[in-house]
Amino acid sequence: MKQDLHLTPTIHPQHFQEWLDSAVDPDLIRLNVLSIDGTDPLEYLLIALPPKERRNDGRLRTQWLKKYAHTELGGWWCSGIDLLTGDDSLWGCFKPDQPRRNKKGKLIKYEHPPVSRWWKSPRQSKRFSISTKRRTR
Repeated sequence: MKQDLHLTPTIHPQHFQEWLDSAVDPDLIRLNVLSIDGTDPLEYLLIALPPKERRNDGRLRTQWLKKYAHTELGGWWCSGIDLLTGDDSLWGCFKPDQPRRNKKGKLIKYEHPPVSRWWKSPRQSKRFSISTKRRTR
């Protein structure tokens, strides 16, 4: 069921509807989801690459541009806040409108910033721990 809700100019209607169809509260969508295209997805995904991954002129190396070329066609980016500081988090997830395929031919529906010594995923962060064990009562 499509809802005629007030969209923000940063969220394309099809992206907003995708989140609504997943039963996400409209206010949460507006606070955390952004439609991006062109070179913006590269800025979000590759912001924390170490300097060696850029050329002398600051441009990303060709391998990264080729790997993420499909992101220029657009998609949505979702991120929240850093739970410890309350600041906007740079970590997030990008769902391209036209996903790429891995070496085995499987679609990669969601893209995340590559993990390196410069950038750790929230699960790998030493700042807080996340339990992966199921609690028993």
